[in-house]
Amino acid sequence: MHINRVSTTYVTLLYEFLAREGRDAVALLGPLPDERAHPYTRVDDWRAMLETVAAEVGSNALGLRVARGITPRHFGIVGYLCLASANLGEALAHTERYASLVYDVNPLQLLMEGDRLVIRWGTENGKPGQLVDETGVAAMVQLARDMTGTDWPVNRLCFVNAPPEDI
Repeated sequence: MHINRVSTTYVTLLYEFLAREGRDAVALLGPLPDERAHPYTRVDDWRAMLETVAAEVGSNALGLRVARGITPRHFGIVGYLCLASANLGEALAHTERYASLVYDVNPLQLLMEGDRLVIRWGTENGKPGQLVDETGVAAMVQLARDMTGTDWPVNRLCFVNAPPEDI
């Protein structure tokens, strides 16, 4: 049976966001899981953490706000593979191939349509929820922007959940 999960290195992003906001993450969410002892966090727990934070700081563009702090470290070995890549195409190939090491819910597909990159997750293993999806998409876009030094535009978003109210 497939267990939907995210990398604990990815979860640290939320704790760092709360620190930037001047909030006590440990008081709000409990201790940060030890990455060595618990390399993965169940996606249900990740969603609950995001919902707790949304109740505390507001859900307005929460995924975008959290994703602003993304670094290759939050993507674990996949982030470092991308940094070591010779070009963006190679980095994207690594990301697609090893994405489940960071976000093991639904398979990631990266497709080129003309001059546009399409980032797509299906629903084969369920829908983890709006905040999980919003944060995941925003993290992918922000990391690509940071790694390339280019403010890549987002031309279109399609949602499997209800779209965020603040779009």
